[in-house]
Amino acid sequence: MVFGAIANKTNFGTIGAVSDWLNMGDKGRLLAWFLAIGQGVTGMSTLALGSLLTFVSIVFGSALTMKVEYYRLDEQGFFSALYSALADMKLLPAGGKKAAAS
Repeated sequence: MVFGAIANKTNFGTIGAVSDWLNMGDKGRLLAWFLAIGQGVTGMSTLALGSLLTFVSIVFGSALTMKVEYYRLDEQGFFSALYSALADMKLLPAGGKKAAAS
């Protein structure tokens, strides 16, 4: 919202930038627009490695949630279902609390 307010107040936009360049020969806003695009591309490439970690976390969390809900169908408590789900994913030993028969 802050960017939108500043952009609106300063007339920061592509149409105005192209209009200034074509009508008045002023390339200032056009240069600012291209620099903003370049900054966005640079930021995305910097965040690309972090986005892989985020994606893996989302997939893992989704898989764990589905398994916990599956084990809760057997009317287990939450922590018992969580333990069974983590054991099923081979992240905890299957010893202590046994999961329901598959």
